[in-house]
Amino acid sequence: MRVQKKSHCPSCNEQSVFSGGGVNHWLHGILSVMTFGFWAVIWLYITFFSKRAKNYTCDTCGTTIMLTG
Repeated sequence: MRVQKKSHCPSCNEQSVFSGGGVNHWLHGILSVMTFGFWAVIWLYITFFSKRAKNYTCDTCGTTIMLTG
């Protein structure tokens, strides 16, 4: 699921909407059930430590930045 956040874009130099950062929890939940919980370790790593999960793209100019919180 894609998440949208509003933040300042350094390229556009204005407030913009950023999209990205989503983890498909339904898919990881199904994989965890199918692998008897073994996939849950990978799911937790992706959710909390993956840089891809924190990268957002400006909807105005396409610049990719890392947003926190």
